[in-house]
Amino acid sequence: GLSWDTAAPGTSPSSGEMLNINFTSKNDKFEANSYQVPVNSEAIASRIELGSHVQAALPGAKVSNIVKLFDQYGAEVQTVPSDQTIYFEVRDKNNKKIEAIDLKDFTTPPPINSSTSLPADIDITITSTLQDTNKEYTILAYLGPDGSDPGYDDNKPPVGGSYKLLVDSADNLLEKIEISDTAVKTPIANNTKATAKQEISLDSHYVNLTGSGTQLTFDCEMYTRYQGEDIKVAWKNSSSKPVFAANNLIWKVTAPDTVTSSVNSVDKNIFSFTVASGSTDPIDDVATVSLTYMSGSKTLSAKERSIKISNKPAMPQGEYQIIEDNANPIVNYLDKNNIAEISTKTIFKLVAEDQYGDTYDQTPLFTVISSKGLFSIGGTLTFPTTSGSFAIQAATNTKVGDVDTIKVYVTKDDFYEFTVKYVTTPAP
Repeated sequence: GLSWDTAAPGTSPSSGEMLNINFTSKNDKFEANSYQVPVNSEAIASRIELGSHVQAALPGAKVSNIVKLFDQYGAEVQTVPSDQTIYFEVRDKNNKKIEAIDLKDFTTPPPINSSTSLPADIDITITSTLQDTNKEYTILAYLGPDGSDPGYDDNKPPVGGSYKLLVDSADNLLEKIEISDTAVKTPIANNTKATAKQEISLDSHYVNLTGSGTQLTFDCEMYTRYQGEDIKVAWKNSSSKPVFAANNLIWKVTAPDTVTSSVNSVDKNIFSFTVASGSTDPIDDVATVSLTYMSGSKTLSAKERSIKISNKPAMPQGEYQIIEDNANPIVNYLDKNNIAEISTKTIFKLVAEDQYGDTYDQTPLFTVISSKGLFSIGGTLTFPTTSGSFAIQAATNTKVGDVDTIKVYVTKDDFYEFTVKYVTTPAP
């Protein structure tokens, strides 16, 4: 039975009361514990959290933050409450409110209306010409009633949060630059095994010199210092282009004699890598990338980065996955939480990432078996295979709902296994 302090016909427990849960039975052998469950009040939005507590931006740059909302129990709120709005207020470094008409360096972010999904973006674009330098703003985000901005009352603070926004010229703001850990790779010629505009790690991946070579787009991070902390500086506009002249950033690549590197005629952070003319030997070497910011009054140099370059055949690296061919999204069925549901003949692949950051699907398979015999394995396959692909379909007597374990052997003793279920229609 259920009971609480104020229990009466037609009533329900109130916030703060304890709900008592008791189990009884006429069976003498029945044993059960009693439980007490506290009754909490309805969840309400009670805290705003910003993604960054300090941001910095150059004139003309777009800078983005995010706003999150939490209830009194610490759970993240998924939408702005139906009768409320998140408003924004901008203050100067002396904590004085700046009215919209007087705000010249950017526009106050628009309100985030009721029922908007959270977290939500806060996008600010700095004007190209600053009225003054060395600006420090406070951006306040706070909850208020729909359709009526109450303003932020310091004497009676609403549910809210704030962050600092530093705005200044590049020469005044920039203190440090770094070459990014990743670069965007684009095969110079069509390559069905490589993805155009794929991000690779400069630390762990090789630059692929096979075929027609590879094009890399390098990037960098810029920082200022604020109260002893490195703060990233936004330095690109809404089109992701630098807000200063192209010749302010000087990129340089130094490659070994066996490799030709050439810079793009327009975008000076894009380089192509190919095997040098006349070179026939296998290449497993290193190139270096350097970056300097230079203006009339300031020079900053990033630490050089080494990048591995090779023309050796692709080889699998790291962990294998079993995926469905041409699936979107990709699901790894070696994850024990995932079950492959099939209704017709379905092609799967054993894949891994190769040293170039591409998908490697050419691991030969020793054999593939259905543990209970509920599924047949690619009738035309010849084992060992020449690739990691194999087809599965339900056997003649398999019933809807039947489940089996498929074992994929790469040698006589080493295998990977995943679970397959026969269904009438696969889950979307």
